[in-house]
Formats: sequence, C-alpha cells, structure tokens
Amino acid sequence: SFRLIDCESRTLVSATVGQKYTALSYVWERGPRILAQSRHRGFRIGDEVPGNLLSPAVEDGLRATQELGFRYLWVDKICIDQTSQQDKEEQIGMMRSVYQGAELTLISPCYDESEYFPGVGKSRHQTHGIRIGDFTLLERPIGPELALNMSIWRTRGWTFQEEMLSRRTLYFLDGQALFICNRGIYGELFDDSKVIEIEEGEGIGPDRFLGPDQILALRMRFAWGLPFHDYNRPLGCRGTFGCMCQAGIYKSFATIWDVLYHYTWRELTYDADTLRAVEGCLTLASGFQHPIQFVLGIGFPKALQHNESHDYELRSYFTAGLTWFHQSGGLSRHRGPSWTWASWRVTHQPS
Repeated sequence: SFRLIDCESRTLVSATVGQKYTALSYVWERGPRILAQSRHRGFRIGDEVPGNLLSPAVEDGLRATQELGFRYLWVDKICIDQTSQQDKEEQIGMMRSVYQGAELTLISPCYDESEYFPGVGKSRHQTHGIRIGDFTLLERPIGPELALNMSIWRTRGWTFQEEMLSRRTLYFLDGQALFICNRGIYGELFDDSKVIEIEEGEGIGPDRFLGPDQILALRMRFAWGLPFHDYNRPLGCRGTFGCMCQAGIYKSFATIWDVLYHYTWRELTYDADTLRAVEGCLTLASGFQHPIQFVLGIGFPKALQHNESHDYELRSYFTAGLTWFHQSGGLSRHRGPSWTWASWRVTHQPS
C-alpha cells in the first residue's frame, strides 16, 4: 500500500482500494536547505505535515486537488519516507500503480517546486493588446507544446513516466491550462484545428476511449509536437536513439524503442535511477504485443515453451536488442556494462 495526503487534515493516510486521489508531477527544488529538510522528514501514517515543510508547488497541488473536488493527493517527497532506503525501494516499485491509478495528475512545469502554479498560487501571464485604427492586435501566448518543451520539467528523467503513465493530466501553463485524457486533448486557447477528440470507431469500447497503447503513443506524439491523429502508428526510431533490428523484430519492439528514444536524453540526479525511472513505461509498453522481460533494459519475449527452436528465437531477440545506438554519441554513466543503453547518456535533446 502507498500513502496519501489528506488535503483537509494535512495528515498522511494509507490508500485504500477504490480511493480516488490526484498525483503531483513537478521538479524537486534544489539546494542545501531543501536537501537537509528532506532528510529529516520521514513521515508516517497519521503524521501531520507541517505547513513550513510544504513547498509552493505542493501547497498549490493541495489547493487544486480540493477545488477539483478531490480530497487526497500523492506527492513523492511526502508520501515516500525519504529517510528509509527500504521504503524508497518499495514505493518506487509502485510508481506505475500510483500514476495509473490516480484520477488526475497535476503537472507543474515551472522551474521547480519553489514556484506556485500559474492560475492557482500566482497570476498567469497577462495578454496585452494595442489598438491601431479600427483594429486591435492581441498578444497570443506560445503554444503548449513549445511551452512544455522549453520547461525544466520536460528535461527530467522521473517526470517522463509520470506523464506517460497517467490516465488524465492537467498542465498549469503560464498562458493557459491544458487537459489530456483518453478521449482527447483540450486547451483553453485552442482553435478547432488544435482540439483532438476521438472519432467513433477509432478507440476501443462503447465510449470510444483510447486503449493504453494508444494513449501512450498519443502522449509521446504530443511531447514531440507530432500529428496527434497518427496515434495508432509507431513513431519510429529517429535522431539520437535507434535500433538495427530486423523488420519483424523491430515492429514488435517499436513502442519500447519509442519510449527509450524520448527518455534517454533526460537528466537524472542519480545515474543509479536510470532504469528505475523508466521501468513503469517499459513494463506498460512491453505488454502491447506479447509479454517481454528485461535484462538491464534489454528486452526479449518471455519463454512460453522450452525447445531448441524457441530458445534460438529468444537469443535472436536479445541479440537484436543489443544493436541499439546513439546517432549523436553519448557519455558513459560509469555504471553497469557497456552493452546496455542504460549505461550511456545522450548529450542533447532530440529534434
């Protein structure tokens, strides 16, 4: 079980089956004061969370949760005991369940948690206009894709799967709020050409919802600024990360390579988190074709039967997984064997 913050009492409670809650995705504040503060938290069930230990972003997360009609919020820094290595290992292993189970993920793409949410704790950027004769020219905020891709939040490793695993995400941008779910993408300032809604027959089920694989592809396309309507087609390995797989094998593993293409350039405070920070996404992506297992990030199908022919096929998949490459080169993380992508870091963001 994982823990949640009760937004009304500001105490830590244990999550129960079927409990509705929101989750927060943000960038940790850096600096000696914050690091020292986190070492002395160690919250337990029933503990009240002191207001002076809550950052502006977390405070706004609590406020937004309540104003949206929910009572409970999950925040990693509070709900995971930062003083216990065992608790961190256990709770990190549940990250996929936490974000997939949340009714909504609140995303603060500000510099870090020291900043309030635009439109919640601080005012949004005001649109200015100028009148020339009979015409009024209005300033238009930059598009949400560009605003997010310019943010520190989009460069961090852990925030990748927090965004990709969520069922619904609400982004608090300086110019507008943006909402993505398995029914479409909605922005306050979108014109009709920017709003995407799933057409009848495109999704799965009577409500025309996207399936888990489709919403993952939709989110990755949104992150790259690609056309939304192609969410049923693999993105393809481009730019900084690729794999020299045979056609049939590549098709089966296309979603996994897409995930790694977008993930490997992101930054992590600790290189030891390289695999853990994307584990949930790899597990989700690997279930679309057939069960896949991983050895230090290299995937191959789980053995369903044991015979010489099948064992040869498994070795072929694993060998294909070793043919990854960074087209732009990479820097060693100095952890683990050199044959896995997890031991290397891309030097710049893909275009």
